Amino acid sequence: PIGGLLVGCDENRQLDAQELHFLNEVLGYLGRRIRDEHLSGDKQNDINAFSDELISEKLDEDAIFERACKTISEVTNADSAIFWQYNKGFGFLFPKFFHFREGNIRHHASDKSMIFPEKDGFLTEMLKQNEVRAVENIIDHSQLSPTSAKTFSELHYRNVLVTPVKMGNTLSGLLIANKTDSDRQFSVWELHKAGEIVDRIRQVVRGVRTVKEANLQLKQLSRIFELGHEIKLDLAQEDILNRIVRSVRKGLGWNDVAILVKDELGASLQVSAKAGFSRPHNTGIDLTNSMALAAFETFLEKCQGLGNGYFYRTPEQVQPGVEAPGKSGMSGEPWKDEDLVIFPLETRGDLYGFLMVADPVNRLRPTQENISPLEYYANQSAVAIANMVLYEQLKASQQRYRSLAETMSLGLITCDLEDKVLYVNPAVRELLGKENRELIGMPLGDLFTPKSAQELQEMRETLLATESDAHTRVENLELEIVSVKADKIPVSTFAFPLFERRERSGYFLIINDLRVIKRLERMKADFNSMIVHDLRSPMNVIQGFIELIRNRVVGEINIEQEELLDIAKENVKKVLTLVDNFLIASKLDVGKFNIDPKLDEINTLIEKQVDNHRVLLKNKQITIEKDLDANLPLLFFDSLRIEQVLNNLFSNALKFTPEKGKVFVSTRLEKRNIEDNERFFARISVRDTGVGIPAHQIASIFEKYEQADENQSFNVRGTGLGLSICKEIVDLHGGEIWVESSQKDGSDFIFTLPIESSIEKIVN
Repeated sequence: PIGGLLVGCDENRQLDAQELHFLNEVLGYLGRRIRDEHLSGDKQNDINAFSDELISEKLDEDAIFERACKTISEVTNADSAIFWQYNKGFGFLFPKFFHFREGNIRHHASDKSMIFPEKDGFLTEMLKQNEVRAVENIIDHSQLSPTSAKTFSELHYRNVLVTPVKMGNTLSGLLIANKTDSDRQFSVWELHKAGEIVDRIRQVVRGVRTVKEANLQLKQLSRIFELGHEIKLDLAQEDILNRIVRSVRKGLGWNDVAILVKDELGASLQVSAKAGFSRPHNTGIDLTNSMALAAFETFLEKCQGLGNGYFYRTPEQVQPGVEAPGKSGMSGEPWKDEDLVIFPLETRGDLYGFLMVADPVNRLRPTQENISPLEYYANQSAVAIANMVLYEQLKASQQRYRSLAETMSLGLITCDLEDKVLYVNPAVRELLGKENRELIGMPLGDLFTPKSAQELQEMRETLLATESDAHTRVENLELEIVSVKADKIPVSTFAFPLFERRERSGYFLIINDLRVIKRLERMKADFNSMIVHDLRSPMNVIQGFIELIRNRVVGEINIEQEELLDIAKENVKKVLTLVDNFLIASKLDVGKFNIDPKLDEINTLIEKQVDNHRVLLKNKQITIEKDLDANLPLLFFDSLRIEQVLNNLFSNALKFTPEKGKVFVSTRLEKRNIEDNERFFARISVRDTGVGIPAHQIASIFEKYEQADENQSFNVRGTGLGLSICKEIVDLHGGEIWVESSQKDGSDFIFTLPIESSIEKIVN
């Protein structure tokens, strides 16, 4: 109140409600006019100047409150003004900034002159009302605690103006102006001016804090990015984590910081880096020893969620009859000694450990501003550990592969996209008789003969083609490499592309020295030729003598003797066929088997083979049905070798067809599209009505020394060479051979021979 109005009536009556309302309206208007009149002078200009100074000089928060003490003291004509800053963590007010009127005695006051609002009913009420108040003879106030009264007495407080300074719902402190003379009181205008100054302070401090928080977050983020640059893969994991711990402690203001990492088995947690945590916690977490991961996860279940992390709240000691505090509203509460903040170190769904912090410098429980930087550091730690794990795995893998490359007997060459040699292992250096310095940077083609270099170029184009990928391979390419002595060394090569960061960067070449293999193959071929010659010569003599006896050149023979001679002749023929097969197989092994194709008619050759097997057909009463395409043109083939194929297929069909069974032989024209070109083939089929071939054996039936189980059913034994030789002969003609079979339905052996469309090729 700034005054009053006394109203009386001549008549003996009371004022009614309408009259009272009118008077209140008039008094309110008069009060505002009087207040505005008193505030419109130089003092108001001082307040505006104060506000402008705060903004223009870009003062920090401390400087603003120091300037506020001086301004309030001057505007309110106070002897002194003190800003009592509030420490929320410990819950006390202490004098931070002072201003004493010139000539006034500076009373004793220090940061040890603390007052505790929660223990003082008067101050608690002042803070709740959150408004500017003038208090006369404050030391004598009945609700003032003895501790506060003693402190105020030492400061010679008498008539005071108390102004709470709050930012939102957060108390920053109290501005207390004092007039030491008991007859000097604060007027309503001075209260209003003080309130206006505090409003200006709030506005400016709010902006300063926003800028400060933004700068702090920027600084923290910059520190995180700097830390990311500092973390190098060649640093030890312990060194990396210690850097992160120091950065969290220094940059975010946490006295206790620890990083717990899972062990290799993922069953327990080890403290890998720590700062602080010098005293034991009553939470059951022991940072001096390893902890079972399951037990730690059980502890986390007791915590409340905090962003992506956890907050362990110290259990409150609740007095009987007093309601326990809830878990909501945690942000900004005073920090308790057993509180903990924990964030998982997790990336790409993999948990590597936990970041644990405690004892913040400001002694306040975390706010969202505190949480975000911690999450950044937790993510940084997780990525660092994940990268370290991958780096260690990569180093171990590199070491294993390098050891393998350096010790293996096969040669290994790595080339770039320009065919320059990047790496050769000892096996290659030994093979070529050259030093490493001679080979690195050398064009790969220079190591091979000109013909092999051309084949290498074709191989390179295959490996580095646009459609190729990491699974592209070139296998068993036989080339000739040139040693330092100009020797041509046969090698088998296996090549595949090299990728770096998903981009082709070159290719690998694995080399196998074939000299020993080639030497063995020649020895084997020579041995086989010798054995074949030594077997064939006496067998030819035996066959000749059998023919002389059968033809009765040396005398008459009876029917029984003739039958025995037929059996002997048939077995001699089998042995000669077996010898021929071994000879062909040995030639195929060393690449000396050739064909001599000429124009011929396939149906005529088939008819000849049918006639050759008449005796066996008659003995087993097997019927042969022919379906030969008379319109087939002349084919370009080696009649001797194709006759071997037909003989083998007919022999097998007759062997495995039961008595009184049937064998079918057919030929027909077949058209195919090969690489967008229309090609024609003669298709020849020999089908029996035997027991068939099991499905699991069809894929290997044309391999050497492979025999189907149907042989056992008919008590027939063979070498397993016949069909493999058939396949080689057909392949040399540019055709295909395969079998279609199902058990109990017989087998159908089919092969094709190409029909040449170019008369020039046929003539050549």
